[in-house]
Formats: sequence, C-alpha cells, structure tokens
Amino acid sequence: KQLGDQTTQLQNIGQARYWGFEFDLREKFNGYQIDANYSYLNAANTADEKESEYLEYRPEHRFNVFSKKRLYKNLDFQIQLSWVGNQYYQDINDATWGELKNYWLLGGKISYHYKNMNFYIRGTNLMDINYFSEFGVPEAGREIFAGVRFLK
Repeated sequence: KQLGDQTTQLQNIGQARYWGFEFDLREKFNGYQIDANYSYLNAANTADEKESEYLEYRPEHRFNVFSKKRLYKNLDFQIQLSWVGNQYYQDINDATWGELKNYWLLGGKISYHYKNMNFYIRGTNLMDINYFSEFGVPEAGREIFAGVRFLK
C-alpha cells in the first residue's frame, strides 16, 4: 500500500481466488524421453478493499519441454526449454502495476556415470537472456556448473 512520500507498506490481502489447470505429457521413442508440461493460473485479488485485481509474481502461463537421451553406455544428455508469461508486479516507488517481460530459458546437462559416481557439466540460461522474475532484481545470466555426485 502506498503511504505517501515514496513510502510503501506490504500488507496481507484479505481474499484471493486461484484457479487453473495443468497438462503433462511423457513420450519415449528411439532412446529419447521427452516430457512437456503447460500450466495456466488465473490468480486474482478478490478483497473488498483492493488497489488492483492483480496478485504479484503469479505467472499466468508456464511451459516446459525436457528431453534426455543416453548417448553411449554411461553418457547421458539432457536439454530443457522453459517459457514464463504474463506475470505482474507492483512498483515499490509509486505503487503502479506493470507486467514483467515474458522470457524463454534454455538449459542442458551432460553426465557420465562411473561406478558409484556421476560426473556432470550443467548449464542454465544458455542463451544468456536478461530477464526478471521479480521487478528490479535481474536473474543470473549464463551459468556453467561442473561436479561429481556420489551415488549409493
């Protein structure tokens, strides 16, 4: 809530309504496993005293596609593509509402299994997209990780 002189105060919402649906699909063929999912969320502030019907940071649309394949004996490859759309925020400076930009993210992983160890190289945001999941707070650019996971 805007209190004046660029002063805001976070307040609980008296009542909200959420409804939506999800679809999931998994298919295996020629050594590939492909998973796809989509979710729709309709979230609204239904309180009697409200400044807006929006609820912050509740994306209306999410879409993911994930695929993995064993390339050779103990060598696996994975790739993931994600999209987030129609997400709203309230500007803390003037209490106006805005919409965050929709964004796509690409990630991947190559892993090698040896005895009780899994060696991997994983990348996130491989297209190095500049995106925000919260107003004014940029998310990380391209990141590359490497590691070893010990299995039981």
